[in-house]
Amino acid sequence: MITRRSIMAAGAVTLAAPAVRAQGTWPDKPLRFVIGGAAGGVSDIFLRMMENRLRERLGQPMIIDPRPGAGGMVGAEVTARAAPDGYTYYVNHIASHGIGPTLYRRLSFDPLRDLPGVARIAAMPNVLIIKGDSPIKSVAELVAFCKANPARGNFSSAGSGTSSHLSGLLFGMRMGIEVTHVPYRGTAPSMAAVMNGETLFAIDNAPASRPQVLGGLLKALGVSTAKRSSTKRWLGLFEQFLGVS
Repeated sequence: MITRRSIMAAGAVTLAAPAVRAQGTWPDKPLRFVIGGAAGGVSDIFLRMMENRLRERLGQPMIIDPRPGAGGMVGAEVTARAAPDGYTYYVNHIASHGIGPTLYRRLSFDPLRDLPGVARIAAMPNVLIIKGDSPIKSVAELVAFCKANPARGNFSSAGSGTSSHLSGLLFGMRMGIEVTHVPYRGTAPSMAAVMNGETLFAIDNAPASRPQVLGGLLKALGVSTAKRSSTKRWLGLFEQFLGVS
């Protein structure tokens, strides 16, 4: 069962589209997939994993259109304003359909009404990451470092109002430490900030940082879910579902 709590903890990625579908033969032209973050983020990753299979099944290429900004709300608005002809989709998540409508009270559209869900792609944990060569080896050591160096307790996020933003704030509150939020325009630049030492840590979707963690550029200290999580396991199941080798 999908609950508000489980979505907040693990994160959910789904496809949404303007409510009216095209009539007649579909599809007869390329499909456009708008994402609310920069290239290299989790939405971009999942779409590229799906690209070959969708092309085979639908007979049309897909166009990935990154529209980062406002925690996914820029991309959501672009999609909501598109013609409801069944050719424009938005890869949505908790930021655009859960957090955004509460954070931005004067939206020109209603994500839940104007961008109803089409299909759920994945659910995943957020992961706490730090620089790969950092001497910090555990969450306890990170908390101790922030308490001893409050001016250096900064964290990056994919943007204000995203799950990575709220996860960082919640982490600071739960651990009783002072943290400073540094927003970026997407997961990829947020991760780069951690790798470059611009920020101390980030808490963001596991798939995006997995290659950097395996390569030693980043270090994973924990996940947002109540139980231990294996990105290798759920990523393998997703690839198996898509028929990707």
